[in-house]
Amino acid sequence: KRDLQKYSMGNLNELAKLRDKEEVLLGGLISAIRLTVTKKNNERMAIATIEDMHGKIDVMVWPKVYAEYASLIKQDAIVFIKGRLEWEEDLPKLISQEIYSVQSVAGRMTRSVVIEFKPEAASEDNLHKVQSVLAQNSGPTPVYISFLDAQGGRNDMIIDRSLYVSPNQEFVESVEKLLGE
Repeated sequence: KRDLQKYSMGNLNELAKLRDKEEVLLGGLISAIRLTVTKKNNERMAIATIEDMHGKIDVMVWPKVYAEYASLIKQDAIVFIKGRLEWEEDLPKLISQEIYSVQSVAGRMTRSVVIEFKPEAASEDNLHKVQSVLAQNSGPTPVYISFLDAQGGRNDMIIDRSLYVSPNQEFVESVEKLLGE
């Protein structure tokens, strides 16, 4: 649920606010799948329904996208779909361009990571522990450290490129375990 809220552009009942042809990233549970083939070239494709706790939407997965992401299109799988919204007779439909698993969405959609040290957690020992977690999760994503003070001020710094990370679930859980949420 937390990942759906963090990475989706909103919940599915808020789609009415979005325009035709708008690019979106939506997450949800695949509640129905219809596999079919195109009439023109007899290529495999899928029409899936994804749901969140607020609504549902049909997703067109054309052959090129289906060929690349077929392994993720499974009943009851939770996925994130990047695509273009299309409106037909007041009903939205999503034309998929990319599909991500819950495990991969953080790494693909996170542009940077900010690790906040609250005053009570800002010790040299915790800094070394976080440095160790960063080293164990090496990747391409920049990391910023933010030291908060008791008056609400902050001091931010970017970490050396050698400690950039892959912000996967294991990384997030390790940092949260050390410093709290």
